[in-house]
Amino acid sequence: MTRIVRRSRWLGFAIIFVAGCSKPPAYATKAAPVVAGAPSTAKPGEVAAPASTSDAKSAAETYAKEFLAAVQTGKASAAMLTPAFKKAIADPLSPEERELGYSDTIAGQWLERFLNTVPAPALTAAAGSGETYAITGVVAGDAPKHIALRVTKLDGAWRTDWFFASAAATVSATLPAGDDAYPTFAAITFLDGLLGNSDRIAEGTMSTTFKMGIAPPFPSDKRGYNRGILSGKFGEFRGGFTGYAITKVEAGTVTGELSKGGATKPFTMKLVKGDRPTDWLIADFRMD
Repeated sequence: MTRIVRRSRWLGFAIIFVAGCSKPPAYATKAAPVVAGAPSTAKPGEVAAPASTSDAKSAAETYAKEFLAAVQTGKASAAMLTPAFKKAIADPLSPEERELGYSDTIAGQWLERFLNTVPAPALTAAAGSGETYAITGVVAGDAPKHIALRVTKLDGAWRTDWFFASAAATVSATLPAGDDAYPTFAAITFLDGLLGNSDRIAEGTMSTTFKMGIAPPFPSDKRGYNRGILSGKFGEFRGGFTGYAITKVEAGTVTGELSKGGATKPFTMKLVKGDRPTDWLIADFRMD
C-alpha cells in the first residue's frame, strides 16, 4: 500500500512516498487562458500602486492551482510557459523555431505527459519574493507524485517558469522563505529530475560549464556538450537510489543524502547564479 507521511515545517514539508509511474497517451494540445495578476484599483488618470508581497504571493498561489488543474485536464498549453522554460524542455525543429530557441509544439506535447497525473495536489505556500515564487507539493494515491513548480510574472501575466511532477521516491526538503527559496528549489528540481528519470529536467538545471566538464562534446555537438555521455553520467548518479533528503543549503553549497531501502549515501552539490536574479544552476554534484 502506498503511504504518504507529511509534516509541515516552515513553508516546506517532508514527504515520504514510494513511486510508480506509467506513460499517459498523447492528446492534442488545447489552448488555455493565462491567469493575470490582480486588477488595479487605481482610478482613471492615476498610477497604480505596486502590489504588495502578500498580494503577489496570493496571486502566484492562485495561478499555480489553476495551472495544475489545466495540466490535469489536458487544457494546459505552451502559452502558459515562459520562453526560458520552453528552451529547457522543447528543442526547436523548424527554422522559425530555431530563431525562438524552442518549439511550442514540443512544449505542448511535454505538458500532455502529465495529463491525469496531478489530481488534487497538496501544495506548500509559495516561497520567494517580488514576482517569482517556488512551490512544491505532493499528489497522493496509487501513483504519487512530487511536484516542483516555479511561477513568475511576465508581461503582466503569470506564467509557469518550471514544472515537473516526479514519480521519484522518498523526498525530504524544505523551501525557506524569501530569496533563500531559489537555490533550494534548484537543488530540488535537479534531484527530482535525476531520480524521476527525466534527463531533460536534470540537464536544464545544470550550468553549461558543468555539463561540458562531465560530458565533453564531439565536433558535431553544437550545444557544447554531448547528451549521450551526459545521460550515462545521470545513470551513474542515480545508482539505484530512490529518494533524497536535503539537509543544508548555505553559501551556494547543498548537502544531503540519497537513499535506497535502509541505505544512505551523502552528496554535496555546488550552485552558481544563473542569468536571472532568481536563477541558480548546479555547478557540481558529488557523492561522498
